[in-house]
Order: sequence, then structure tokens, then C-alpha cells
Amino acid sequence: SSQAKMNRTLEQRYAVKFCVRLGKTATETYTMIKDAFGNNSMGRSSIFEWHKLFKEGREQVENDHRSGRPSTSRSDQNVRKVKEILDTDRRLTIRLIAEELEVLERLRKRVLRVRPAMASTWKLHHDNAPCHTALLVQEWQAKHNLLTLPHPPYSPDLAPPDFFLFPRLKRQMKGRRFDTIETVKEAVTRGLRSIPVENFQQAYANWQTRYTKCINSGGCYFEEY
Repeated sequence: SSQAKMNRTLEQRYAVKFCVRLGKTATETYTMIKDAFGNNSMGRSSIFEWHKLFKEGREQVENDHRSGRPSTSRSDQNVRKVKEILDTDRRLTIRLIAEELEVLERLRKRVLRVRPAMASTWKLHHDNAPCHTALLVQEWQAKHNLLTLPHPPYSPDLAPPDFFLFPRLKRQMKGRRFDTIETVKEAVTRGLRSIPVENFQQAYANWQTRYTKCINSGGCYFEEY
């Protein structure tokens, strides 16, 4: 359908944007897009054009509004379209990859600044979500020599956000209503800042206990930690 085609186009434009951020040339970007999307990929001229635009500083991936065309960004029609996209792909993988790359870059710089002695030895642990294992993310990790610890599938009990952070935030926000995205962000930020440092330290101590037990059992599943 035309909507599915537009979704694929936007997804590929995001991918081009990430390639630019990773320092890929237009030719390298074209090859990666062709490998990833095959016959559904954008044409060479379009990829080169968007590569040039993003390299020059463009942020927006959507087409520019035509002169005289009214903006409908808040219309019911667009709300329905957004809902359809979310229903089709709730992960919104490409957007999550962007966030993942930005988070990794901030984390890398912080380790270099705060824990320089660990800069060449620290390892990353994640839960194998699609945005974590995407090709662009793996290339970024390889570029910065960042090793990743293996994570067994379907094991949220080994991921601190899943067994500690998210449940705690959910309890704090349960039963509350938010009118805008900004109020949600503010509430989450307050919730995070209200958690004592000692609780985070205990969570990571529990994480070490859990993954040690998992390693000692040869990766077998068990009822509780």
C-alpha cells in the first residue's frame, strides 16, 4: 500500500541519516541500504541526495511541505496514521536505533571522562532487543572496540532495567494520567532522580549474583534467583 511504501521510505531515510553520523560515504551508504532492503530500497540518486542533505545538517526526514499546503500535523487524520504505524511496528526499530547510538556515544564519552582506567577494558551488556543488535549499532561497537557480553534469550531477570528499574517506575506512575509527552518525561525524570544511589548499587550487585548463577548453571533456566 502507499502507506507501507511511505513507511519504508522514511525508515530508509533514517538509515541514511545514521550512516552519515557514522561517517559512511554516499557509496558505502548506498551499498548498505541495498543490502538491507533489497528490491524495496530507494534509488541510488535518492540515497545520494538524502546523504548530501543530512551531511549538510538537515535533521528532518519527512518531505518539505509544499507551498500553500496547510499543515495537518495535529489533525485527526495524522493521529490515525501514527496509530496505524504504531500498530504495524510497535518497536519503531529505526528510531530506537538512533536513540541507541546516541546513548552509546554518551556512555562511551562518560567512561572516558569519569573512568579512564576502564576505557579499554569495559564491556557492554544488553538484552538482544532489535535496536541493540542492528547492523548500524554493531558497526558502531566494532568501530570503538566495544565488546558485548552474551545474553541468553528470553531472560529479563538478567537485565537490571527489567528486574529493577522499569517495575519501580511503573509503581510510581501507576494510576496517574498525563496530558502531554512533556509531562510524562518530567514524571519519569523525577522518578529516576528519586531513586537513591544505594538502590542502583544493590541492583547491580543483584545483577552480578544473577549472571554468576546463570554462568555456573551452564545457561540453564531455573525458577528463581
